[in-house]
Amino acid sequence: MKRSKRRRRLILLTLVLTCLVVGVVVFKKLTKKLPQVKPIVTIQICTLSDADTASWQNLKKVSLDDVNYLIVVKQKATVEELFQSLIDEGLAYGYGVDETSVASYNDNIGDEVINSKGSRLLGIKSIGVSDTNFMVADFDYGSKMLNQQKKDSEPMLKKFYQAYQKAQKK
Repeated sequence: MKRSKRRRRLILLTLVLTCLVVGVVVFKKLTKKLPQVKPIVTIQICTLSDADTASWQNLKKVSLDDVNYLIVVKQKATVEELFQSLIDEGLAYGYGVDETSVASYNDNIGDEVINSKGSRLLGIKSIGVSDTNFMVADFDYGSKMLNQQKKDSEPMLKKFYQAYQKAQKK
């Protein structure tokens, strides 16, 4: 009799421990965080000179906290082509254009320049980063809510430029 009780207790204890171990393993698998996949956004950098184009082509990808940016470099023949590309592309930045060209273009654009998405161009904005400037098209999206959602791109451009400088040193 004693053996039988002992055996039952041992079987019950083994069964409880096995269930506990299986439960812990299943719980850990269920609560394990899946790796976060960052969205990929393609950014176009428009340049004027061969040297700038070659330098920017060394930078293929920039990973920031929440997004991976793929860098595509396109060389334009004139400042007007570069600005038109900024207007047409949306997610494009100009590099290597002086401030007087930006001011001159903004003075001469007229009242109604509309991109393919129906947004009105306010002008080309020059963003100072370290010792250089980037250009971006500034649009009026026609909605107060959408206009308020425009993000300041200076911190992102600073990180792009830092990655660009690191790529030059390699």
